Amino acid sequence: MKRVLNSPLFFILAGLSMTVQAQPEFVEVVADSCEMVIKAECHAKGYSGTEECREQFAEEAESEGADTILVTSQDQYKTRKPSLSGGMQVTDNTKMKADLYRCNEVVAASPEVKAQALSVEERLLRLNELRNKELISDDEYRAGRERILNDL
Repeated sequence: MKRVLNSPLFFILAGLSMTVQAQPEFVEVVADSCEMVIKAECHAKGYSGTEECREQFAEEAESEGADTILVTSQDQYKTRKPSLSGGMQVTDNTKMKADLYRCNEVVAASPEVKAQALSVEERLLRLNELRNKELISDDEYRAGRERILNDL
């Protein structure tokens, strides 16, 4: 074990693990609290065009500080053109558009962090709304109210 910890490979791997950032997430719906950073577009030729575009979007999201990617359109089509040998050359093409978003940390955080972001009054009002709509029972309301008041 001592040899592994002293080896240059260990330090390289340890350094890499410290610099790895979370990959941007591809989603189908974006929360209202997310801020759009940029609209991105990709044109790729070849069989793996979708994967190439997704990689391009992920790289662009990282460079722009976005953490969420919403693909807004995807078209796949083939083009044909004559080749020098007299036949036809067929090329697969992919065209994708995406919106890159920066979602605030409250959206991605746990329910406890989200609850702390709201004021006590807002939390109590929300809890009361849930009870009035009969989405929670009176016992759940009392327990939730007690938790909120204990956070003071």
